[in-house]
Amino acid sequence: MDINRHGILIEATCVDCTVEVVLNGIPLGLAGLGPQSELQRPVHEYLVDGINEIGLVIQPGDSPSQWRQAATRSKAAWNAQPPDTPLTRAFAGQAAPSAPGPGGASPVEPPADRDPDWGLEHVVWDVSGLAALPNMRASARLARYPVGAVAGKEPADTLLEVTWSAYDEFRELRLADQPFPKWTANSGDLGPLFGAPHWNQFRELTLDEPTVDSLRAFVLEIRDEIEAGQSEPVLQRSRAKFEEVSRAYGIDPAERASIFRKLLTESSGDEDWLFQTPEPEDWSFRLCAANRLVECVASDWTPLVKGIRVPDKGRFLFPMLVGAIDSGWIIAR
Repeated sequence: MDINRHGILIEATCVDCTVEVVLNGIPLGLAGLGPQSELQRPVHEYLVDGINEIGLVIQPGDSPSQWRQAATRSKAAWNAQPPDTPLTRAFAGQAAPSAPGPGGASPVEPPADRDPDWGLEHVVWDVSGLAALPNMRASARLARYPVGAVAGKEPADTLLEVTWSAYDEFRELRLADQPFPKWTANSGDLGPLFGAPHWNQFRELTLDEPTVDSLRAFVLEIRDEIEAGQSEPVLQRSRAKFEEVSRAYGIDPAERASIFRKLLTESSGDEDWLFQTPEPEDWSFRLCAANRLVECVASDWTPLVKGIRVPDKGRFLFPMLVGAIDSGWIIAR
């Protein structure tokens, strides 16, 4: 692909549900958090030559490590959901929610031309997890835009798309004791792109106790190095990542590394350059990329390595997908 002419983004949207978008086995983010129903981000560094797969986890569990389990609260991905306030709804340009059904859901009636055999009066609320609602639907696509185009505002080529509608499966969903989470995916050959990722050569992992203990120690080590402004140890563990990401976007890897060094050098001198220590309930590791990578993510779907929130400044986030080689853990993305 000519990156001087085109860029590829993931674009996802959902109605009456929350979905996590997955590309080639790697979680990319959530749509359907609070009043926000969309997700959009560039994805060059997660694409592979040939066959690519885009998937949706519909109504994931409470936290990343429980994403394939039934939700226990009134909304999917509960730990990532923002508080439902008039301010958050106004910011998203949405009105107040309608009267909720059992479990706190706010269902919307399906269009009038749909089969009347599944309306709100047919919803089965007594299920494990969240009930299936008639108007639930979601989609995600890989969209190729010309360089310079405004994503979401101008036409784009759809390279690969996955769609899901509860209405299309209402008979199955009405009979399910646990309707969600639900997985749906689509794959297609995109031809030559940016080569094969280096983690294809990694060994498969399991999250047994020794592995989790080792991961926790690694996360804390990276956190301490970033907080202290020590960029070189982090860069050494991220060499392949910087090379592959730079190639995918046509950027000089040395320039990217230089930007990271400068950021840490300048920021580490600030008095508010402080990083959180994960609490026991924060750790939420999960396997991805055919079990060759581990996402180092907290129970609220934010990175485990993150700075404290500073008013008017935001916070520094350092997401990590790590894999294991003979010498230890390395940062793959």
